[in-house]
Amino acid sequence: MMFQVYKRFVPEVAVGYEDPRVQVHISNGVEFMKNVPQGTYDAIMLDAFQNMGTTSTELTDIFLESVARALRPGDVMSTPADSF
Repeated sequence: MMFQVYKRFVPEVAVGYEDPRVQVHISNGVEFMKNVPQGTYDAIMLDAFQNMGTTSTELTDIFLESVARALRPGDVMSTPADSF
């Protein structure tokens, strides 16, 4: 998993993983988000990519709506962007 790579090779980037307020969930994001109650999270960091594109079920309107619903009002979602 990428967060384990960050912790090992760039620990200065991975400082947040040890924060007791941080919850890391490694699972199928679509299935996970179906069961998240409204307003559960302050921030969602979404890594839904395989190689250079998204998985076929990620980033659909329904999935993104479930992410928005899981956030508290005014909070944020982030996702990586490609850099060439």
